[in-house]
Amino acid sequence: DIARLVVDGWDGGGPVLLGVATDPGQVGCDSFHVAGSTDHITRWRACYSTTQLVGGEKELTLVKSGHIQSFVYPADDTRYDCWYGPPATADPDE
Repeated sequence: DIARLVVDGWDGGGPVLLGVATDPGQVGCDSFHVAGSTDHITRWRACYSTTQLVGGEKELTLVKSGHIQSFVYPADDTRYDCWYGPPATADPDE
């Protein structure tokens, strides 16, 4: 089902997994999202977009680095800048 989701995507509320319709917007727990602005595996805009799929309180940290540095270097390290806070709009470029 996950492979089909990747290939086909989904429309409406969410994907059908194991025959059960899902709706990520109904997830009520808080979430924390991390993205690296130069990440070549998972682009930061895609990471940002996941904040629009789930419910609950959301916070995003965008580190001015790649995927490994996003987790390895602490946010207060002067080597890499970062932005953090709740995603304000659905458009990551606003």
